[in-house]
Amino acid sequence: MAIANFALAETCPSNTMVTGTTVVFVGELTDMGGDPITYVWFEYGQTIGYGQKTIEKALPQTGFYCITISGLLPSTTYHYRAVARNSASTSYGEDKSFTTVSGPSVDLRVNGYNGPISVPYNGSVNLTWYSSNVDSCYASNGWSGSKSVSGSESRTNLTFSKTYTITCSGSGGSVSDSVSINVDGYQNDNPPIADAGPNKSVYEDQTVTLNGSGYDPDGGSVTYYWSCSGGYLNYRYTAQPVFDAPLVSYNRNYTCTLTVTDNEGYTDSDSMTVSVRNRYDDDEDVELKVSHVVKNVSDGDTIWYNSLYADPGDDLLFRITVKSISDDEARDVRIENVLPSKIVYKGNLRINGVYSSVNINTNSVDIGDLSPNQTKIITFEGRVKSISNFDYGITNLISSATAYNSETSDTDTCKIMVRRKSVAGVTDIRTGIDSKLFSSLLFPLGIAMLMTIIFKSQLIGFDKWSENRKKQVQEYRNKKLLRKRINELKL
Repeated sequence: MAIANFALAETCPSNTMVTGTTVVFVGELTDMGGDPITYVWFEYGQTIGYGQKTIEKALPQTGFYCITISGLLPSTTYHYRAVARNSASTSYGEDKSFTTVSGPSVDLRVNGYNGPISVPYNGSVNLTWYSSNVDSCYASNGWSGSKSVSGSESRTNLTFSKTYTITCSGSGGSVSDSVSINVDGYQNDNPPIADAGPNKSVYEDQTVTLNGSGYDPDGGSVTYYWSCSGGYLNYRYTAQPVFDAPLVSYNRNYTCTLTVTDNEGYTDSDSMTVSVRNRYDDDEDVELKVSHVVKNVSDGDTIWYNSLYADPGDDLLFRITVKSISDDEARDVRIENVLPSKIVYKGNLRINGVYSSVNINTNSVDIGDLSPNQTKIITFEGRVKSISNFDYGITNLISSATAYNSETSDTDTCKIMVRRKSVAGVTDIRTGIDSKLFSSLLFPLGIAMLMTIIFKSQLIGFDKWSENRKKQVQEYRNKKLLRKRINELKL
């Protein structure tokens, strides 16, 4: 089923754009026909009869607009045209066409089966995988690292149950497959595994992300805690905290330790080193500034946020902006991004709009040199994992982006607040009466009642004044008549 989203000109590409089975229709409204509002949409289908239409949107002025449709058939040619309607008539644009790209696929098997399978304690298995329409693959869960688009790999001396996952990406998006292996004789009393990640190097008064990880061989959840012998840690209770390097008068090394705890209270620790380098005067001219933001594609967001709400299964679009804010050229700049484990990297990485097959979540990306005040923009897609991965309430997920070269580095983060709801509360249920409508009814009614009271009070005062005036006129007439009769008697 196709899904549509609408955006205004500032977020639209210059022309209709096709990515995998998703198309962004771009149109231009050139004349309102004298109406204050004009409705626009697109018709599309596999023939010139179209047969399907996007959502309609009301435009208050001329200009560009775009509507996104996803979930189309792969490797299929579609016809489309723009449509506009005002109070006088409906206008149709010229017929155009596009062809969708075949979606990526990957099949991971263990010993030739889709799994799950069981093996004896200390047993071995052979993993094989085949993919199509992809440029790169990477492993997660029971294994890790970049993988070829097709291949095989042996896993030996298995002592506990594992799940192996491979994710492959191409121009049509990303796809994953997993297999599970159960180890016979395995007891659920193993301690967790902590990995503090590689050593890091950073200049003083700069930031760098620590790439820790951990898991429970028993399949349970784990918690994280970091401590360092110096500097300051942001998000120390996550696997990938941000280290703020202190000012140093000479190059210094700091030890940072990650401790992982499982549900049974067992712990494991691992350490890494952060080398903080003194910035000499001749290095101070090179400086990078990073901005990391996100928007919720499933919610139809048209602007970027440092933090936003999302639901399980939502599609996200991330953006990293890197700018050289120094007087000297920043050479050989690289970008790395660390997504939280509950967000799946979907690929479609673009550097200033140019597609790249590199997986930025597992590899750093070379963006070349930046001249003074030059900016480069990196975007990529992600998806919040399914609802079964979240507890009820709000789960805060942090994505961290770092830009660096041999002289400087900078890090920024954005936050995704994932909501899992149980039953809608009273405040979530609409009554059917909008508060603004309710106010618009009460306010005129109150004014009418107030005017009635004022009018009546003034009317009562007028009646009393009228009666007094009549008495005064009658008394004047009586006195005048009396004086006339007295004068007649005198004559």
